[in-house]
This record gives sequence, structure tokens and C-alpha cells, in this order.
Amino acid sequence: MNNYQNQHDDMKNSVDYGRYDDQSGSDADDRTPQEIYSNLTEKQQRSLNRFVGCFFWIAVLPFLLTGIVFVIVGTSQYIVSSNKEKNCTFPVQAVVTFDDVTETDIYDKYGNVSGHTVSYSGPPRIKYTYNGREYIKDGKGYVSDNAKLDDEVEIYISPDDPEIICIPADMEKNKTDWRKFAIRGVIITLVCIIVPVARKIRFRKELSGHN
Repeated sequence: MNNYQNQHDDMKNSVDYGRYDDQSGSDADDRTPQEIYSNLTEKQQRSLNRFVGCFFWIAVLPFLLTGIVFVIVGTSQYIVSSNKEKNCTFPVQAVVTFDDVTETDIYDKYGNVSGHTVSYSGPPRIKYTYNGREYIKDGKGYVSDNAKLDDEVEIYISPDDPEIICIPADMEKNKTDWRKFAIRGVIITLVCIIVPVARKIRFRKELSGHN
């Protein structure tokens, strides 16, 4: 009888203990992230913060690199354009020419030459003379694509190197464009730095229960 009573008590205690475990497990599942975070050790909290920080940095890394490239390219090209503009101080009158120019005679009904036509093809080039020497340069960026043969254009050259040419209005536009390019890069870079830091701080505040 005593053995039966002891076995019955043991079974009852086991059931009660199981209920307690089930209740504890249920309470554990219902815990908020703040409670779970507060129960972590200091080392575990630091590891979690590092993981979250790395996750945010990895997410913005492509954009961060893009911003840095924008800054480097924009700044370097702006400096190149500025230096080129400073060196080009001597004005020269240039004319538009083409590599492939064909002149065809026009005959009247009597077989006499009454005139001629000129046709040309290819990209426009510019021809100018400095100190008795003739120079021919690619006209891309200096004249429009629909420029005609013998059109005149004023350019500036560097007295130290006559092959360096520029048009001040175009150079100023180039500098403005590259400046904007670099500024966009600065903005992208700053956003990519500020956002992960702000998100990490907010994440830590939310888990620690601070508003």
C-alpha cells in the first residue's frame, strides 16, 4: 500500500512539474525582444550589436563604393578641366575641315565648267595655325556634329603646348558638370555612412527599451 502511494505521489509530482515546465516555456515564447536582449550577457549583446552593424554595412556597401567613385572621378576631372582652362590663354581662329573632302565640277550644256560642288564626310576636325605651324585636331567636343566645311570657330590654346586647346564656355560647362558629379558622390557617401549608424543606434535603443 505504501509503495502504491509513493508511486502515485511521484506521478503527480511529475505531472505538476511538467505543467510548470510547459508554463515556463510558454512564458519564454511570449517574451518581447527587449526582454530577450536584456537576458543576454554583455558579451552576447556586443556580438549581436556587431552582427547587426555588419549587416547594415554590407547592405549599403555597393552604394557606398559608388559614391566614393563619383567623388574621385568628379574631383579629378574637375581639376583636369580647371588646369586646362588656366593653360589655354591664347585665342586662335580655327576653321572646320574634314578628312574626306571631294570637289566635283559642274558642266553647262556646252561642256564648260560652270562651277563645282564640294562634298565631305566623316567627323569634323578643326584646323588652326600658331607660329607658322598648322595643327589639325579632332573637333569632337569643340564643334557641333552638323558643322560645315570652312566654318570658323574661336578656340584658345596653350602657348607652351599649342596642341592643347579649349573653348572657355565649354570648359566652364564641363567644370560645372564634374562638380555636380562629385557633389552627388559626396551626398551618396554621407547617406551610406549615416544610415547604418543611425539604424544601429535605433536598433540598440529598441532592444534596450529606451525611446
